[in-house]
Amino acid sequence: MPERRKRFRKSNLHVTQVVHRDSGQALGRLVNITTEGMLVITSQSFQKGEIYPLSVILPRRVADTQVLECEAEVKWCRPDGNPSYHAVGMQFMNLSHEDIKIIQEAFNKLSLVR
Repeated sequence: MPERRKRFRKSNLHVTQVVHRDSGQALGRLVNITTEGMLVITSQSFQKGEIYPLSVILPRRVADTQVLECEAEVKWCRPDGNPSYHAVGMQFMNLSHEDIKIIQEAFNKLSLVR
């Protein structure tokens, strides 16, 4: 399958939780991120097109915060290599300039790698 990503992604070496902002329920772990979206590994299955209010709990403060508050739409959900988990591609919706700054600073300060 040809690569369709428009932006370079950074992989995450830290345990970074993705949480449902309203319920506080942990949804999964951040695997990689761009200013357009993220890949989350989760034990739950998600439906394409669902929109979630999310909090991405960063391992330490960047851009004066430790939490990226955002909304994201599920673009796809596939079984992971481990059959107990799913890989979920999510696209951010309406990120502010401050949110983009948080993601960009996270690239630089949190030892995210290629």
